[in-house]
Amino acid sequence: LKQPNYTVQLGSYNNERDAKRQSRKIKGSRVETIVLDSKKVYRIYFGNYKDPDKAKKDQRKLKRQGHDGFVKQIEND
Repeated sequence: LKQPNYTVQLGSYNNERDAKRQSRKIKGSRVETIVLDSKKVYRIYFGNYKDPDKAKKDQRKLKRQGHDGFVKQIEND
């Protein structure tokens, strides 16, 4: 049985340098490269969660620190 995983997406950039610069401001975040319509997009993610409520809790904490984002489901294990 597959378990859904969740993360908090904090940004999406067309430029890797800009994404990494922003990610450095958010302790614990990472940049992942996604290919959409044959173009590279650089997304900033925070955390990897089995429990969506824990992801939402961290998303609210990040928002209080000035980092807008949203919880999204990622690949299932």
